[in-house]
Amino acid sequence: MDLVLTVIGVLALGFLINVILKQTYNFIFFFAKKPILWSVLITGVAALLWFICAFSGASVSVPFWASAIALYMNWPPKLTKNEKELAKEMYVDMGLPKGPAFYRLGLFGFVTASLISWLVFYSESCDKFGNCIGFFG
Repeated sequence: MDLVLTVIGVLALGFLINVILKQTYNFIFFFAKKPILWSVLITGVAALLWFICAFSGASVSVPFWASAIALYMNWPPKLTKNEKELAKEMYVDMGLPKGPAFYRLGLFGFVTASLISWLVFYSESCDKFGNCIGFFG
């Protein structure tokens, strides 16, 4: 039963993070034309995800797989040369000439924040007697 609940939790959390990434991309990145703010926001979302999961006592696999699902769903597809030129033209028409670079910056921030948060919130420091202390005690 625990396995079923964990799988459902991972899928639900992955879906929620995916929706947050896509909606903030639409509203902040495109409509507000603030790609740096979007990059900072999704970096914060990644850190918040790991913090909440660690604080709630969830296994490290829950935020890992939820982050992996969200990252996979938002990873840019392989494009042909013509498709890249079309995408670049679309970003320029929208007023975001460096849009693809800022999008990749945001995804890089998401991954970096996830790795750092994993180290901070799930690591433990143990002495030679076997007494271990983690972020939450």
